[in-house]
Amino acid sequence: MNNARLSQISLPRSATFSWPRWLVLSGLIFLLIGFVAVGSQWQQVQGWYWVHVAGPTLEKEFGFRGGLIPWQGPNGITRQLFGIAEVVPGGAFQKAGFQPNDVIAGWFWGFRGEFYSALAEARETGTVEVPYVPVQDIRFEEPLRPKVRVVEVPAHVRLGA
Repeated sequence: MNNARLSQISLPRSATFSWPRWLVLSGLIFLLIGFVAVGSQWQQVQGWYWVHVAGPTLEKEFGFRGGLIPWQGPNGITRQLFGIAEVVPGGAFQKAGFQPNDVIAGWFWGFRGEFYSALAEARETGTVEVPYVPVQDIRFEEPLRPKVRVVEVPAHVRLGA
């Protein structure tokens, strides 16, 4: 086709948009793609929120610092396991009997996020059961047998208190 013939082809009026309409339509498509992308990764987004946004505040409220605990297995295998890196004297975790190097166990899918989520939910219930294993009790060839400690939510943290 030559240029003269292309200029004679026209779309029906209902199929043409002005620039502002194209801009709005493009923006809506962009937002839709963003919602689909976030929605497909929602569990990871929630986990990130609990660990990086809510986690530090919850750690202060409950009197501990979470972190990666080194564990040395057989044949020189080294792993980093999430657990209690530090316990604040007089804090809720110290009162419950937690020690540094206690490894948190019992939450599976994005368990760090679920652990912090459970602490946040405990603000309403008053207590939370936290399964743990002292790092020195972990054996490579045996399944974990977590113990459970009940953590009392500090009065100043409780919702509705």
